[in-house]
Amino acid sequence: MLKRHGARLVLAILGLGLGALPITSQARNVDAGVVGTTAPAVERSPIPRDKKPDFGPLRYMLGTWSCSVNSSRRPHAFPAQAVTQISDDGYWIVTVTTTPPVSWNPVEVVARDYVTYDPTRKLWVDMTLDNYGLYGASISTQQTADRIVWKDEMYPKSHATAIHFPRIVQRVNDSTTVTTQRFGEPSGHSFVVTTTCRKQ
Repeated sequence: MLKRHGARLVLAILGLGLGALPITSQARNVDAGVVGTTAPAVERSPIPRDKKPDFGPLRYMLGTWSCSVNSSRRPHAFPAQAVTQISDDGYWIVTVTTTPPVSWNPVEVVARDYVTYDPTRKLWVDMTLDNYGLYGASISTQQTADRIVWKDEMYPKSHATAIHFPRIVQRVNDSTTVTTQRFGEPSGHSFVVTTTCRKQ
């Protein structure tokens, strides 16, 4: 399944270019028309909305999946369950993946992936977060009916993973997917994680 894979709020800087004036002077000068230009007309038209993505090629992902995760740096494979559906607003494919505790990670991890299409950049976007602070953002410009290549654009260099190589999701058929990704450790060593999911 798609893994790992949010939004930033940018605050305007107040008083830019008016720092030398007392606040009361700024207000008087703005009111008098000394600073700034004529205010634009009040905009009353509705904010345009982006068209909802065409999730047709990805609809095979919808449903409940039972997965086996095999990491080359762990002693054995471990299970995970993923549930994928389209959000109520129709703009996202949402996957909730639950990984039960294992000996090297004795906590339950719940990760949420949000996938959508950006028509302005003409690429797919996958944003991820989990219940222990992990986050990630990936993009894909390489997609066919049976294969998606994700490039991790933003991720924490934690869990001894300094480098993320492209993540490849291969659809074997409508009920089986295999996801492969290689990671680089700070030491220079690399390891591979292969996740095989079957629809229940």
